[in-house]
Amino acid sequence: MSSVLHNLIDNAIRYRKNCEDDFIQVHIHDFMHGVKIEITDNGVGFDEKTRGNIFMMFNKGNNNSNGNGLGLYVVKNAIDRLGGYIEVFADSGSFTRFTVFLPDLFSTDQWAEKQEVFN
Repeated sequence: MSSVLHNLIDNAIRYRKNCEDDFIQVHIHDFMHGVKIEITDNGVGFDEKTRGNIFMMFNKGNNNSNGNGLGLYVVKNAIDRLGGYIEVFADSGSFTRFTVFLPDLFSTDQWAEKQEVFN
């Protein structure tokens, strides 16, 4: 989970606009037997045609990126392994919002210890 938050917040900082009213907002809510995390910034964003590929390995959402294109790929894989999902909404040059939903794994059988029965 720390890798997910680190990558999303790092991207928000890295691609922010250097202006007086730049912001990064993180909201965490209880949501339908889990948690919803929203990270919103008013950075450079990305255009609609790039949006479909941002979670692919080695893909860069911005031409000015100096990263290796693995950050959002790692984020998506970690969230998938936890049984959650991630959504993104962006407006190029305006803002980006990543919404992550993670289920409460302790209220399900996914984290229950398996007991072996011997006959």
